[in-house]
Amino acid sequence: MFMSDPNFKKAACAILSYNHPEITFRAVNSVLKFHPPENIYLIHNGSEQKWIKKHQLDFPQINHLIQTQNKGYTGGVNFAFTNLFENNKNQWVFLLTNDCTLLTNLEAPPTEPGLYSVLIYRRKIDVIDSVIGLFEPKKGKLSHLRSSNFVKLNSSYFYVPGTAFWLDSKTFKDVGLFDESLHTYWEDVDYSMRVQAKNINLNPHLTTQVLHSIGKTCHKNPYYTKFLFQRNRKIISLKYCSSLNEKIYFIIYNLIFSFSKFFIF
Repeated sequence: MFMSDPNFKKAACAILSYNHPEITFRAVNSVLKFHPPENIYLIHNGSEQKWIKKHQLDFPQINHLIQTQNKGYTGGVNFAFTNLFENNKNQWVFLLTNDCTLLTNLEAPPTEPGLYSVLIYRRKIDVIDSVIGLFEPKKGKLSHLRSSNFVKLNSSYFYVPGTAFWLDSKTFKDVGLFDESLHTYWEDVDYSMRVQAKNINLNPHLTTQVLHSIGKTCHKNPYYTKFLFQRNRKIISLKYCSSLNEKIYFIIYNLIFSFSKFFIF
């Protein structure tokens, strides 16, 4: 049952999709269990025309936003947020990638403006993958915190994984677009850092829960997993090192790591 509160209509769910019709079908069906169809938007981010038509036939009751060219994750989320926040159409957007399924309703978005992570399960409902992320610039390291009793390490920052999250219109207006030059990977880290730089809320919202089928989209494509991931890791880590010493540490740390792969200890 959906809320009768008129504010509920200010919350939209955007599902980011690029081909992979089977998992997109599963993602949309999971959201339909918990959210009214008129507030669900399937973002076709450069998908093949045959899959767009199939999803339009499968789900005529939801909204379909079509971007003809795939511009990576960043281009897809920018397209989604720009459209859904236009003219105050929605106050909140819950963004979900198509390799996830929704497990809870979306009746209660966060109460304060900001960027919010959600509880993400890894492949099985009893295995928590993340409540929020941790970013260590000088090591170029990301980790997922799996308990709400988390602490921040020295020289580290929180970030909201791009798999699934809440964002409000005011925060999007204040922070701006995701950096499309990154295309895919580490863009969520960059955006989280920009949110924190403006002293905007960045916290978990654990009443929203999803199941993430990790490795179902671009994990087998070396362009994403090797080139983009490693390139963006270096760009973002160096960008947010807080001092020259940290940048030097990052360079030396990664040189040692690179050379160590050629030796067996």
